Amino acid sequence: MIRTSAEFEKDFILTTKERTGKTLDQWMSILRRSGLSKKEYIIDWLKEEYILNHLQAGLLTGLYLNDGKPVYTDRDNLLEAQFKYCKTTRPLFDFITEKIFDQFYDAKLIPKKNYLSFTGIREFAAADIKWDAIRLGMDLGKMRFTNDLKPSKIKGANSRISHMTIISVRKQFDQAINQCLCLSYYRTHNY
Repeated sequence: MIRTSAEFEKDFILTTKERTGKTLDQWMSILRRSGLSKKEYIIDWLKEEYILNHLQAGLLTGLYLNDGKPVYTDRDNLLEAQFKYCKTTRPLFDFITEKIFDQFYDAKLIPKKNYLSFTGIREFAAADIKWDAIRLGMDLGKMRFTNDLKPSKIKGANSRISHMTIISVRKQFDQAINQCLCLSYYRTHNY
């Protein structure tokens, strides 16, 4: 059975002392004293200085950078974190979400750490929030890339999310984008 990131994180929080020799509170104190603030530096430092494996270092870093709170278990926190530095794009995202929910009765929004996933049976769209636009990724298979449909650059999204379009104003979410979303939805729901 595949374990989710939330399950890994919950298990790690419950067994931090057994796995690493220190409690989660001790690790948060150590990380505060380190003065480090960049994710990559913290992970490398934990691996080198404390001989932690990559998963342990990554989980501790995520918890530390989230003020010691779980990253993956709080869905609302993950959603709001996407807009921490991109508050101006929230109304646009809400508009796009409403359009997707109106079109696809079983669509669900699943906030991830690095992007927002739209799923039914499987992920059919992904939103990457930027300060001035939203990258909307879709599973369009071998469809030809165009000026409006570029190769997807959405980190963490399902590898089937092949294309993306950049939406910076509501009117860009037009009939052509809606047709692409429909194609993506039916590709991922046709077994």
